[in-house]
Amino acid sequence: MKTTRSQLLVLFLVIVYCGTASAAKVTRLAKLSATNVDVGFSIYGSAVAMDADTVVVGSPDPFLYLGSAYVFVKPSNGWHSMTQTAQLVASDGVRGSLFGNNVAVRGDVVAVSDYGQNQNRGKIYVYVKPPGGWSGILTETAQLTASDDNFGYLLGRTLAMDSEGTIYGGAPLAGNGTVYVFTQPAGGWQTGTQKAELTSSHGISLAIASQALTADGASATVVAGAAGWPSGFSGQDYGAAFMWVKPATGWVSASEETALILASDHKPFDLLGDAVALSGDTLIVGAPGMNGEQGGGYAYSKPATGWASTAAFAAKLTAQHLQNGYALGNAAAVTGTLTILGADGYLSDEGALYLYGPPPKSGGAVRMLPLWLVPDPLNQSFAFFGNFIAAQGNLVAATAYLEQPVGGVYVMLVE
Repeated sequence: MKTTRSQLLVLFLVIVYCGTASAAKVTRLAKLSATNVDVGFSIYGSAVAMDADTVVVGSPDPFLYLGSAYVFVKPSNGWHSMTQTAQLVASDGVRGSLFGNNVAVRGDVVAVSDYGQNQNRGKIYVYVKPPGGWSGILTETAQLTASDDNFGYLLGRTLAMDSEGTIYGGAPLAGNGTVYVFTQPAGGWQTGTQKAELTSSHGISLAIASQALTADGASATVVAGAAGWPSGFSGQDYGAAFMWVKPATGWVSASEETALILASDHKPFDLLGDAVALSGDTLIVGAPGMNGEQGGGYAYSKPATGWASTAAFAAKLTAQHLQNGYALGNAAAVTGTLTILGADGYLSDEGALYLYGPPPKSGGAVRMLPLWLVPDPLNQSFAFFGNFIAAQGNLVAATAYLEQPVGGVYVMLVE
């Protein structure tokens, strides 16, 4: 059997990494496909979200057709290659739509955004699982918009949902960047506007939440990336992450974040905050511009006294044999047992996942190397595998949105 250069490089890297940490076993369980994606127009795999037995995949169509989101529910005999369980569409969808640019899921609720809706004001669509389960082609239960929306705010450019079911929509061109908070009414989701707006007065033209947004209900915390910090016109682009912790009385509009997260060794064009991931007391922030776009990431641990502005990180996530343009840290995910960084520029933009163990909870700035490297399963150049990832426990879902012919989405088990 012919051995590709990707396989040879992976074998070499596994040998190197095993010298520093016990290797993980990665099993590809499924490839998730959609039956009616418009070849050459839809961007299947532009976003992915996972919760329990459900994976949701975004597929906007910015050219000719309507965008969609696809729901996949794990079969009773476990994950295996399959087509969608249900297709989600917008009742007011328009051709050339960005519907599906971001997705989120918690329990029986799915959120899908379209930041190009209504002259780029943006909109979030909410879907509640029907009594008979996810199936067929479904339109939304509710639409969420900003009460103070304006042309070009781009609500839904980023999207997150926490374990309590609260929905967060990033609007990077609303002020310095705003996170809109939507809570479910007592009678269930219905069309409406935000409960609160999370903002910052820290700088100008920050475009907060332009690339990354994450939320964790257990820790009542929201984090948004601002890869252009200290300002969108500074020419520095060190990057930062902005954090808000929910008050005991619930979310209220604020003009200042709880914490500003930086890196003590930051350099211009690191793009810190291009990806963020939060699980409990652990925050992962990607910096894909680091070292000539070799990339990397940082892990932060919540202090005993609570989150506060800091540049002190618990660990720096890197890898051996990175090359310029790999962009490690362009995507991030974290669970209690696993940390994942995407590197969509790996090996001629084939893309790859770098898998790490859990970062330390305290101590100095530890240097972490990956346990495993997973390239695009089809080894296709320009597939951009790892540009969008989601994880829960030891399961990882990752997309290769330009994998030919229509993009790929994979579910993997890490042991």
